[in-house]
Amino acid sequence: MNLTELKAEAEFIEKGAALEHARWSRWMEYMLDCSIQSGDDDLGIRTCAWPKAQFETWLRQMETSYEDLTEKEKESDRREVREYLPFIHQREEAAFEAGYKTALLEVIEVAEGMLGATVEGNDTEDYKQGLLKGFNTALSEIITKLKDKQK
Repeated sequence: MNLTELKAEAEFIEKGAALEHARWSRWMEYMLDCSIQSGDDDLGIRTCAWPKAQFETWLRQMETSYEDLTEKEKESDRREVREYLPFIHQREEAAFEAGYKTALLEVIEVAEGMLGATVEGNDTEDYKQGLLKGFNTALSEIITKLKDKQK
């Protein structure tokens, strides 16, 4: 991985960690809102208890595979995953841009090769047309690769 890719990955991890913390915070807020809290602050002890039905629901969900959850429960999980999509799309765009830059370097390399061939004395019109055709073919292949990466 080059330095740009390492920086992009580190940025992605930080944004993902912030998102994960927000997700966890929402869950903890929900858990505490559902609980009955008590305790003596002088002792530094707080206790939480949950209604039996809520607790049993969480146990059931914990022991159930995603495929077997109710549609409402699945949608709750999907809603959480949707929070990650902007970061994933941003990462995809960065990868596409990196591919685009690589493709441009390939185009420059092809062009430099053609210029070098022209300098060697092959400057007839037919030869120049052949170089142009070859350049267009190479460029088309590079564009196709980019489009494939974007899919």
